[in-house]
Amino acid sequence: MSELLDHLRNKENEHLDHILLELYERELASGNMQGWYSLNEIFTGQYNSQDYYVDILSREGYMISSYRGNHIELTITSYVNVETISTTTFNGCSQLKRVIFEKGSKLKLIAGSSGNNSKTGGTFSGTALTSIEIPASVESIEACAFRNCTQLTAISFEENSMLKLIGGGYYYSSGGWIRKGAFCGCTSLNTIKIPANVETIEATAFTGCSTLHKVTFETGSQLKIIEGGNNSPNNEYFGAFSNLKALTTFDASACTQIEDIKDSAFWGDSNLTDVRIGTKVPPHYGFASTTTYAFYGISPNAILQVPTGCVDAYKEEFGWNKFSNIIELEK
Repeated sequence: MSELLDHLRNKENEHLDHILLELYERELASGNMQGWYSLNEIFTGQYNSQDYYVDILSREGYMISSYRGNHIELTITSYVNVETISTTTFNGCSQLKRVIFEKGSKLKLIAGSSGNNSKTGGTFSGTALTSIEIPASVESIEACAFRNCTQLTAISFEENSMLKLIGGGYYYSSGGWIRKGAFCGCTSLNTIKIPANVETIEATAFTGCSTLHKVTFETGSQLKIIEGGNNSPNNEYFGAFSNLKALTTFDASACTQIEDIKDSAFWGDSNLTDVRIGTKVPPHYGFASTTTYAFYGISPNAILQVPTGCVDAYKEEFGWNKFSNIIELEK
């Protein structure tokens, strides 16, 4: 162990994320892993301002559970199998602007606060992130994961993304209704292209993204459900894309398997004029009441584009027939 520590002390400070994970790799191999460690238990002097916990999920994978350092940029290595970044790991790290995942990352879960409960912490919520590329291995981004990342302008996904879920939710507290979308409150986010394997976008996922003007999907999209919800007596709406005043284009022409767009999903998107759906059979159209249906309050000039030969089906389908202009998708 002393030989290993001597080796690690010779590392550069900016590589501390690599150092700690290397330590765990070596210790796991030697059978010396015992519960939790913190960096300030291992290093002294210049290192004791760091606090970075790692726990074992299995002999094949790790969980990064807490970081309280002051780096502006961090790189998470790929040669140790980090499978989970837990809830609140980087929550509130106000100086953290960039997190880089090395190629070959095994990360599966970017954790948050799932379900309609009072917890609002998420892996990166409240950080100063400006951009991030999500590793292809990630399967779930839970509720609140990036909540209130107000400087986040760009989200990209590594090629061949395995992402299936973009989480969300909402709950009532004494101060009112709280939105818990994975990207809720990302006020600098302008556009997003959602990976093909995503099947569900939960309630409030993008609520509060006040500059989001275009949403698109990768070719071969597996999207099935866009969640919603409301408390209409109190004018509260919880659609995945509700109340986005800058949203003008929702291009789901690559989505051929949509089954359900819940009530209030796009409530109040008053500038939404371009809606494209690639599903031949009209999806179920949420309609809890006359003021909470799926696309209530979008621009009266909105054009709905649907697959060739399906215009009449949409015109005849309850809910979809509220669009006054339905045409075939442009080829």
